[in-house]
Amino acid sequence: MFAAYPRSIMFCGVFLLHGAVYAQICTQENPDAAITTPTEDFILHDNGTVTHITTGLTWMRCSLGQTWDGSTCTGFPDSFNWEGSIARAMDVTFAGYGDWRVPTREELISLIEERCNAPAINSEVFPNTSSSRYWTSTPNLHSELSAWDVNFLNGYSSSYFRRLNYKVRLVRD
Repeated sequence: MFAAYPRSIMFCGVFLLHGAVYAQICTQENPDAAITTPTEDFILHDNGTVTHITTGLTWMRCSLGQTWDGSTCTGFPDSFNWEGSIARAMDVTFAGYGDWRVPTREELISLIEERCNAPAINSEVFPNTSSSRYWTSTPNLHSELSAWDVNFLNGYSSSYFRRLNYKVRLVRD
């Protein structure tokens, strides 16, 4: 279930959910792929967080370094090495909560939108997400020098050197 997902032509479209129009902003569409993270699977909060109904997890809508302006994420995401991302998460207080953390590999993979590419995430829920690699808290058990990431360019997950700098999106239980 959490293996790297094959990609083909991806998507851009608009969905009608509960009587409201939600834009699923994507660069290309694969009409044969199922929608894996529809907007209706999330509870959007006014404070820049979102709760994924499927997993029960609460996510920051913006990447670390970006600012929630009440409707979207502004600015540019920061990049951290793996240890730096874990340390930075422990210092974050956002939306009144101080228990934010770097997600596990499985948790971050749960945000991949199979129908989208560049970024492979629901942009209505997670606006202005960088089409790049994001760290997970999951170390590579076969190499103490590596940890797992999720690449929102294509939705793949892979293991790379912990010293590399990647983006970070935080989660809380």
